[in-house]
Parts: sequence; C-alpha cells; structure tokens
Amino acid sequence: MEGLFWLLLPVAAYSGWYAATKCYRQKLAEQFNKSHFKASSAKNYNEGIGNLINDHPDKAVDIVIDKVEVSPDTVEVHLALGNLFRRNGEVSRAIRLHQNLTEKHSLSSQQRESVLYELGQDYLSAGLLDRAERIFKDLVTSSHFEKLSIQALVEVYQQEKDWMSAIAYSRRYEKLTKVSQKHLISQFYCEMAEKKISAGKLKRAVSLLTNALKIDKNCVRANLLIANIAFEDHEYSQALVHYKIILESDSGFLPEIMDNFVACLQRHEVNKTAIPILRSINEEKIVNNAVVASQGRELFNNKAIKFVEQELEKNASVKLLGQYLYLKLDDPGLENRQLLSRIKNSISVINKKAANYRCKQCGLTAHSLHWQCPSCLAWSSIKPL
Repeated sequence: MEGLFWLLLPVAAYSGWYAATKCYRQKLAEQFNKSHFKASSAKNYNEGIGNLINDHPDKAVDIVIDKVEVSPDTVEVHLALGNLFRRNGEVSRAIRLHQNLTEKHSLSSQQRESVLYELGQDYLSAGLLDRAERIFKDLVTSSHFEKLSIQALVEVYQQEKDWMSAIAYSRRYEKLTKVSQKHLISQFYCEMAEKKISAGKLKRAVSLLTNALKIDKNCVRANLLIANIAFEDHEYSQALVHYKIILESDSGFLPEIMDNFVACLQRHEVNKTAIPILRSINEEKIVNNAVVASQGRELFNNKAIKFVEQELEKNASVKLLGQYLYLKLDDPGLENRQLLSRIKNSISVINKKAANYRCKQCGLTAHSLHWQCPSCLAWSSIKPL
C-alpha cells in the first residue's frame, strides 16, 4: 500500500501546493517502480496524475477511467480523485469517475456503498436532486451509511423546499443518533409558516408556528413571527409574551423588535397585563410596575429611554441609536429637537446603506435578516449587528 500513499501526494498537491508538483511526480514514479502494481498500470497512473497536475484534468479522467484497472487496492485512490474534483467545483468530472466505479464488479459491498454515497454527493452538488434522493434512499438501509444518508436526505429536501420530508428525516436522525434536531425542525415549520403568511392564511401559519414552539419554545424566528401576527391583530398582550421570550433568548434581537415592542407597551389595552411580563424580563433593567398606560405616556417614555440607554452602553448599534432618538424626539420638553431629528434621519439613511446583520459562522454581512445563511447555509446564524 506504500505506492497508494505516494499516489495521494500529487492529488493533494493539485489542490494546494502547486509549486511542489514536480517533486511529487518524481516521488510518485519512484514509488510505482517499487510497488506491486504492474508496470503498465504504474505508467498509466503516472500519465494520469501528470495530466492532472499540468492542468489537463479531462485527459487525467480519461486515462484513469479507460486504462487503469479498478481493484480493491485502487478504489480509495479513485474515490480521493473524484472527491478532489467535487471540492474544486468540477462536479461533472467527479460524476464520471464515480459512475465508472459503479460499473465494476470487483468491489466489495462496502466499497460499492462508498462509491454510491460519493456519487450521491456529486449529484447533490450538481443540483440533480432527484438522482441524489434515489441513491440516499437506497443507502439508508446500509449499516455503514444510514446516518450519513439521512443527513444527506435532509439536505436534499431543504433544497427542494419539501419541509415535511425534511422534518421526517430530521426526526429519524434524532432517533438514530440521540442528537437533538429541534433547532432545525423548528426552522422547517417556520419556513412553511412564512409561506402561509405570504398567502394570507394566517390561522394555518399560527398553527405551524405553534408546532415550531412545541419543538423549541425559545425559537426566535417562531416567536417573532407569531408576535408580529398578534401585533397586527391588536393582541398586544399576546405579542408582548413572545417579544419577552425573544429578549430572554437573544437580547441581540432588541433592535429588530424595538418598534413593535414599544408600541405594545404604549397601548391602553395592555394595562396591568403587561406588568408581570415586564417584571419577568428583568426588573432592574426594564420598565417595572410603574409602566402602565394609565400612568401616562410621558412616564413610560422616560422608563423606555432609560432602558435603551442601558442597552446602548452594552451593545451599541446604529439601528438602536436611531430608535433611541425616536424616543427622545417624543419628549415634549426636549430642546434641540430639529438637530436630533436631522441626526435620526441621517442614521436612517446610513442604516439602509450599511450591513445590519452578520453570520456568526462564516462572517457574511447582509442588509436584511436571513434565517439561513446564503453562504454557509447555517440556520439562525445571522444576528443583528
């Protein structure tokens, strides 16, 4: 197997250490001369790897497929070469290599499953979702590839936006591995709920969001959607309950909910119902039992301003500063109102131009909130700045 080890060195060189390729090729030839491979096979491998290194990947694929014999000893090398192509975005070449391997009868059952799994990943990368789905469904009965195939099927159904199937396989993965998938499943319910909201089917949306909260009661997205629906229906007490959960789960979303949160507190309908909600958020940093509409809007604004000032000290942002100025402008005794108004308007313009969100996984910045990062595809990784 010593020859296989040195064979992989040029493959690695192609993906990163291009400057060292001549050295690797010399070592490769030396090792082939010492290996148990036939001289003709070694020559074909040398020729194939030489074409790969010299930026002739199609010739390399042709030689490996047409001239190099596939045996249990060389399967790993073929798979490594195919994976290299896929990682570099050359999916069609990876598919050719892996398809060629599926036609070989000399492979063990586990090797054949490995080839099929890699071919399924090729199809997934190429967007051939129906083909990928068929392969992974066949492999879920495999003792070696059940877990990986279930994960792959969840990814397939996410791309197809088949959220119910994604939920079903996420639950299956959870049962198999004992690893909680509540974070993912709640997001899938939210995806379906947003589609219903767009279609004006709010009752069905609330039902789906309720399912999401049964899975993950602290899901920021589900709480935000259901709170906004309640707010539009003038159910301010109910909206406050969900805004409270958001603040407790991730206080960084305060700028995202601030406008509706303040509006809820200013409604006379909230009255005493708001008091226990506000107390449970944090008595020391947010409005207490004095914050009720019956005691006047001016008193509320003073408390709200104090709260936002505290938040600005801990986690300042342009958006939160703009909301702070909005509250200050509502103070009837405020001097320099015109100056503050201009500052607020300028901040609004800056806010529209600047990125307001960043993915904590890959660092992507965005102007609008995405619940799944467009770059790394992580869920709930994008946070307000």
